[in-house]
Amino acid sequence: MRIIILQSLVFLSSFLIFQIELILGKTILPGFGGGYMVWGITIVFYQALLFIGYSYVHVMNGSLLFARFRKVHTCLVALSLLFLPVNVDRLSEPTYQWPMVGEIVYLLALTIGTLFFVLSTLSVYLQVHLSDSHLEARKNPYVLFAGSNLGAFTALLSYPFLWEPYFDLSEQMRFWEWGYAGVVVLFVAVQLLVSIRKQDKPSGISLPSVPRSKLLKWLLLSAAPSAFFLAITNELTLNIAPVPLLWILPLAVYLLTLVLSFKERPYCPKWFLKYIHGFIALGVVLFFFNLLGQSLSKLGQVALKGWFPNASTLESFPILFKVSEPLWLLFFCFVFCLTCHYRLNEARPEDSGELTAYYLVLSAGGFVGGFMVNWVAPWVFNLTLEMLISFALGIWGLALGQKESSTEKQPFAFQFLVIFGMTLGWPLLRQFVPAEARFLVDLCAGFAVLAILIHVGALLKRYAWVLTGLVLWVVFLDTNIIQKQQVFKARNHYGVHMVQENRAYRLMNHGTTLHGAQILDPSSKHIPLTYYHPGSPIGDVLNKRSLSMQRVALMGLGAGSLAAYAREGEEWDYFEIDPVVGHIAQNYFTFLKDCRGQVNIIYGDARVSLRKQPDNIYDAIVLDVFSSDAIPVHLLTVEALREYDRALKPGGVIIFHLSNKFLNLLPVISVLGEELGWNFSFKVSKENFHPIKLASLWAVLTKDPESHRILLDDQKWRTGKFNDKVRPWTDQYSSIWPLFYR
Repeated sequence: MRIIILQSLVFLSSFLIFQIELILGKTILPGFGGGYMVWGITIVFYQALLFIGYSYVHVMNGSLLFARFRKVHTCLVALSLLFLPVNVDRLSEPTYQWPMVGEIVYLLALTIGTLFFVLSTLSVYLQVHLSDSHLEARKNPYVLFAGSNLGAFTALLSYPFLWEPYFDLSEQMRFWEWGYAGVVVLFVAVQLLVSIRKQDKPSGISLPSVPRSKLLKWLLLSAAPSAFFLAITNELTLNIAPVPLLWILPLAVYLLTLVLSFKERPYCPKWFLKYIHGFIALGVVLFFFNLLGQSLSKLGQVALKGWFPNASTLESFPILFKVSEPLWLLFFCFVFCLTCHYRLNEARPEDSGELTAYYLVLSAGGFVGGFMVNWVAPWVFNLTLEMLISFALGIWGLALGQKESSTEKQPFAFQFLVIFGMTLGWPLLRQFVPAEARFLVDLCAGFAVLAILIHVGALLKRYAWVLTGLVLWVVFLDTNIIQKQQVFKARNHYGVHMVQENRAYRLMNHGTTLHGAQILDPSSKHIPLTYYHPGSPIGDVLNKRSLSMQRVALMGLGAGSLAAYAREGEEWDYFEIDPVVGHIAQNYFTFLKDCRGQVNIIYGDARVSLRKQPDNIYDAIVLDVFSSDAIPVHLLTVEALREYDRALKPGGVIIFHLSNKFLNLLPVISVLGEELGWNFSFKVSKENFHPIKLASLWAVLTKDPESHRILLDDQKWRTGKFNDKVRPWTDQYSSIWPLFYR
């Protein structure tokens, strides 16, 4: 009975830790433009608090008799009830006077810091309590850690399927607060029911008494999986949407590997352990594909076009192309994290006195991995190098203590030079072949690099040196070769921005998405391309001018392509959150300079900035707010539309660009119109001739019947009703689960 209470308390406290991360992550997201990095920054904050909580337990357990420590901690847990209820309204009101990282940390510390700190101490504290008790289970207190990770895993999986679809944020917060009160009650019950053995002195062991090699192994094998799952999270949320469902998937995989590794009978397939170098070799090749702007889905489509010239054949594989890369990323996350965590469990101390030192280093490793990925990398590197760094950290951790066979006499120096020569020749060779043939270069070079990396073998110290060298080598390649093939490249907390040129066009990419293109020929450079070409739905509306466009608000700048449609005497306001995008549009494209009307750029979150504009000022509001391929959810809510309505003139329209590889957002706009009593219409352009014309999807909401009639009758837009299962999004509720293309 008493061990069940302990397990229940560990499970519930961990459940609440991860549920509050999702609730507050979703709450704080709108105030910072829905950026994909917001989740990563909050995760690192929680990892820092977890480290502080583990440090507290380690210091107290090492300096006090546990009987006294227990009394102190019971008082701390009971007094934490004074911090309920949580003032979550403060999270949606940033001052924008600090950098994003600083302000998010400040807001989270102000609202949830104390309660999260208390929860962060419980898992390790209860393991110490169990190891000092009279219970039979004291011989293996680590089983509580598996229960802790199971609670976290349950919180993650239940959120997108139970909590998010059926409860708004205020209701979720209320349930969470009751759950926290339940933790306090269970904690007091444990102190009363689970007695402890007498001690002559504190049982904790200081870090200096643990061998340095053991400390380093613990640190590396905890930092590498933390860094890797966050790197995968950034890839997914940047290219799909920054929403809880996609925050959850890599984190759930990460926690599942902890559960499997720390359960009573740890699990990891032997072939994962034996061939981890092969998995990482494949991961390195995929990293180079991404670095050079290539992908598995692109290679697959090109290959199928070659094998099956009939284009209709490709339409039977849409899901394969769309989900191949996310699934590969999640699979790599599972293999890599499980291998690291299994070896981490194998390296755990047998002496229970080292337990707090072990968890202290584990929490430090988790923080170091997250800090590197989400706080350091966006400022230090001009490319997304985090996956490669994670591989290097993990291999060093796995290699420590590995015995090398004296029979392995492979020419390592030669292999080392061949790998670096191949990775140098790969980007150089791409310059001298036509764009349509580069997939062959990528495919052949990828197989060659994969073969030589596997040939290095399972001697992990050699592998570690190779990967460390590759990290430094890739920085050199990107700076001195790859970037010289580009007009401009920069990275910040909103992603990686690139401007490239080929023979006829200049292209702007954000992440994996093309955000604009311009013809280099001066006689044609005024023609907007990609999603905005004259025959596109938005191009048709702006060319025919059946609707007034005297004053327009445009959310999302890109290359400034739509400014080509502005006419003399008109005033168009661009709302852009990312200053790097403004720099690119003003210095590397000429749409803004050549615009015949007046163009203003207003920096900041579009929704927040629009609130500062006068009432009834705009004839149209155009939402083209891509972050790579994702659309910030907070701009598509009932409250957001009411704010847009305030700024619209009578007869005004709201135009939405909804093109997305993964999500069908038409139902969201349709139900928003139905909820507010507005008229809804949409239009699809299927023309696709890169980069001149790209297929696109646009929708319009308007309260004005005449504007709606013009779109339907004069410009052949369509109307209809979509997925009945979709609820109107609000600032308190949103769910993307029903919107995935199937």
